[in-house]
Amino acid sequence: RDKATQLAERHRSSLAMTSHDLRQPLASLKLALQDAEDLSSDAQDKLKTGLEYLDSVLEDVLVDTKPDREASDNFSEDEYSVSHETVPLQIILDNLKRMFSSEASEKLLEFEVDQTALIVNAHIVSLIRALSNLVANAIKYTESGRISVNVSQDGTFANIAVIDTGPGMDAETVQRIMQPYQRNNNETTGEGLGLSIVSELAREQGWGLETTSSPGEGSSFAITHIPLQQV
Repeated sequence: RDKATQLAERHRSSLAMTSHDLRQPLASLKLALQDAEDLSSDAQDKLKTGLEYLDSVLEDVLVDTKPDREASDNFSEDEYSVSHETVPLQIILDNLKRMFSSEASEKLLEFEVDQTALIVNAHIVSLIRALSNLVANAIKYTESGRISVNVSQDGTFANIAVIDTGPGMDAETVQRIMQPYQRNNNETTGEGLGLSIVSELAREQGWGLETTSSPGEGSSFAITHIPLQQV
């Protein structure tokens, strides 16, 4: 009974987070479809990127929520090797640029993404989901200025920071909104799941999540300790 209860809760939480994650790429698709009459190469890229993201998230959740899957946070080495891939980080960053450039432009925000030659070994869907949530939040709360995605290397690990020029938050607010269904005090829309999704994904994958924010000075959310390809 306890195992069934735990599994049911895991399914409920996972589906709630998936519903949240699907809204952002769907918004990107709607904006791209506005250009469907001309169907420029840029619009085609946005549609392709958004659809691939939706497909990846859905596939990941379908696998994770199968009834016969153990309701446990312990993964075997075989599961780890299958789910982790070696991918140039620039591919992920380019996808972010395509997914969010229109949303940033709509608010007259600069959207800058680093160029990097780093190659990561990670669960790629989880990394894309985490970064997508961070960028979506940054665009949502920033009314002017810019959003930047910065990459740095720390030994055999990569760090990726999403930095905005938004209103910023105090330490108490930052801690609170990391919990599911908790929103910024000034927020009137949304489910309050974005940052809790990032926090949970980071915990599952063994990454770090570092936050720097002060009222009136913007915010920085960094996913750290992402393993690099071993030479």
